[in-house]
Amino acid sequence: MDEEAIPILHVTNTDRAVAWYTRLGFVKEWEHRFEPGIPAFVCVASGRARLFLSEHSGDARPDTRVYLRVPNVDVIAAELNADVENTPWNTREFEVRDPDGNRLRVGSPPSPNVAGCGAGGTGGTGVAGAEALRDAERCLQRAQLASDVAALDRLIDDRLVFTGPDGRHYTKQDDLHVHGSGGQAMTRVDEEDLAVLVVGDTGVTWFLGTLEGIMDGEPFVARVRYTRTWVHDSNGWRLIAAHVSLADGDSAGR
Repeated sequence: MDEEAIPILHVTNTDRAVAWYTRLGFVKEWEHRFEPGIPAFVCVASGRARLFLSEHSGDARPDTRVYLRVPNVDVIAAELNADVENTPWNTREFEVRDPDGNRLRVGSPPSPNVAGCGAGGTGGTGVAGAEALRDAERCLQRAQLASDVAALDRLIDDRLVFTGPDGRHYTKQDDLHVHGSGGQAMTRVDEEDLAVLVVGDTGVTWFLGTLEGIMDGEPFVARVRYTRTWVHDSNGWRLIAAHVSLADGDSAGR
């Protein structure tokens, strides 16, 4: 078993606290009382994260602050009517207080080098244009891995048409929704090969690699080929069309 550090938060009513933490995606694992009528001690968990909620007066100080890292920060913020902000350290975060005044800072996984992707860049058929497109493709991969909806919004053209492995067409809004809602969470993007072609203000990238993650609650691993078409304007390279096919006959995400 790996080592684990679990914060203890003071609460006055564990039933009320558990109901509130359920809105953050936690579930109650267990409850302990030394005997009926004695204050409760409860464990709640979400994935690998755990919190102890204690009614015992000496277990924790009021007004404790805890940082939670989650893959679907925008979904949780919407549930709690909180405003999400983009941070200088490349996360999206918000802060709330639980019913007992404990402060929770909730943030997305950091997405280094995603901030600024899709802004600027070079068009044209030269080496600089091809390298800028290669950078944009890899920015897209990092944004997908982090479910960074803001970065994806910058990188994807509003006119996007994406053909999925099921043959159906999807839009930009479909793509942003599946990442922002937590419907798809990528945990691995391993690039084997990336080819790039630029002609004027149009570019094409061919990606071969392995994707791993969760789609609609089900885990998947797939070796896939993406063909992506990009257009260049004053905002840099933006994805306008894409198609994915299976390289090894597995199931693939978007």
